Amino acid sequence: MPRIGITAYDLLISCPGDVIEYLDVIKESVESFNRVFGRINNIEVVTKHWSTDSYPQSGDKPQELLNKQLVRDCDAAVALFWTRFGTPTDKYASGTEEEIEEMLSAGKQVFMYFLDVPVNPSQVDMEQYKKIIDFREKYKDKGIYAIIKDKEELRRQFTNHLAMYFLPIISDNNVTTSKKLLPILQIRDVNAISEEQYYLYNSSLGNSRFIKEKKEDIIKNIHSIQNNSLPKRTQVVLEDEKIIKETPEFLKNIEIKKLLENVNIPSISLKDADIPNSWKETISKFAEENQIKINDDFWNVGDLKIRIPSVVLPFGNSGSVLEGTDEEKERYDLLRNLYWDIVSYNEYIDYFSYIDKLNFAKLAISNTGHSFDEDIDVKLIIPKANNGFFHG
Repeated sequence: MPRIGITAYDLLISCPGDVIEYLDVIKESVESFNRVFGRINNIEVVTKHWSTDSYPQSGDKPQELLNKQLVRDCDAAVALFWTRFGTPTDKYASGTEEEIEEMLSAGKQVFMYFLDVPVNPSQVDMEQYKKIIDFREKYKDKGIYAIIKDKEELRRQFTNHLAMYFLPIISDNNVTTSKKLLPILQIRDVNAISEEQYYLYNSSLGNSRFIKEKKEDIIKNIHSIQNNSLPKRTQVVLEDEKIIKETPEFLKNIEIKKLLENVNIPSISLKDADIPNSWKETISKFAEENQIKINDDFWNVGDLKIRIPSVVLPFGNSGSVLEGTDEEKERYDLLRNLYWDIVSYNEYIDYFSYIDKLNFAKLAISNTGHSFDEDIDVKLIIPKANNGFFHG
């Protein structure tokens, strides 16, 4: 059926020869725009390219003839650059540049894109590429071009730009249509049909898989330590007044003693490496909450000793050192790691419990109109309660 009163907009495609494979993307984007917006508004964007829409003619310079035949009659243009700038004309550094300047000087729209796509350096004409860089620099502060990474980004951006430019024109010209082309934006509950209905939810982070797995790992480690005990201590536990005092070997050197004449020479305390009460309390509480019985042998680390210097040395490693078998040191490390795992687990529980008590709503911005708005500003204003806390 013929369409009466159709309005056609001619779109000039202007680009050098190294981006020919991208022309199909431009044409497909235009076709998509025509399908979505053109038919219901009785308009059509028609692409024009010199290879299909010009004819041999004499009597003037080639580019001027092309301008007369094609360029000046177009309503808008799309230009695409990669590594080549094009062939110079009498007025400009390339035919594409002249076409762009013709359109801009006439106050017409130019969609301009620069491809940022990898290329073999040996295939690049650096003189041509420098012209592109200079040309882009010329327009960098005018906001009329975009950088494109691949074909899909070109398709997405150009389709959006077509709609952003032509839809206001359609609205201003009062094109005959059965529906008004305006976005109608609403904030609504994602699960509610009515705009007035909202539901409040609570999270369940405390019962999340993350928390359950951390808890299971801790329980598994407790059982593993419980099932692998060490022999009891073979030596009597050293009392505080019977702590062994030793002078480190390196401090027995006469030369070093001279260097340390004004330094307090430390003695080193050798103690039984008992498990700290803070570790025992934290681990025992977790075990009790999870119905795990811990026996006294759980804390046994054999004959493991710990060397602690009485003063901090001005150099070198002044920290405490564990002395014992590899098995004893490993068990001590396992108990220490178990303690910190439980501390971390408890912090998660406290934080998630707080979050789970908060109410929240699942909202979405819904467009019930017949066009889209790419530039949307959303501002949520939450009243402040008398007690200084926010509520919603």
